[in-house]
Amino acid sequence: MTNSNDTTVSSVDGAAEITADSGYQGAEVATMTTNEITTQATETQAPEAKPAKAPKAKKEPRSYPFLTKAQIAANIANDFSFACLVITTLYDRQTTFEQETKSTLNKNRRGFMSSHAVNGTKVALKIKAGEALTVEDQAHVEAIAPRYTKQMADHFRAAAIEADPSLAEKAACFFTAQ
Repeated sequence: MTNSNDTTVSSVDGAAEITADSGYQGAEVATMTTNEITTQATETQAPEAKPAKAPKAKKEPRSYPFLTKAQIAANIANDFSFACLVITTLYDRQTTFEQETKSTLNKNRRGFMSSHAVNGTKVALKIKAGEALTVEDQAHVEAIAPRYTKQMADHFRAAAIEADPSLAEKAACFFTAQ
């Protein structure tokens, strides 16, 4: 098929091909596949107005009954006594052997990670004994506590479910059994 602009359209093996003589000496030739033609044609056409979408019905929000990681992080940043509670809770979650040796032996995702075990244990023992914390100890609390928001969220959720078993039903909406 030939157009008035010296354009030839041919089909080979089901794929359309257009060859256009550019009109320059030396006959520059451009070859385009069907997909390229379709893409170019849609780009040059004026955009059609899309029909307005119907607004989606809003789902009733499920209120999450537990502390979130973000809430825990905010509490740690704003309340030093809460950060101290996190440190003592992490200490309590470690195994007895880990507490005695001030290390992390088991990779059970409970308690301090190995890089925080020595300082975290030392500070936790001071907090539990009611001793005053030094500036260095306070710096350890502020550095260590924010790293454990996920573990604390799990801990506080389990404690809330233990205190009020009816929360287990609400938790089932948010968590799948593993």
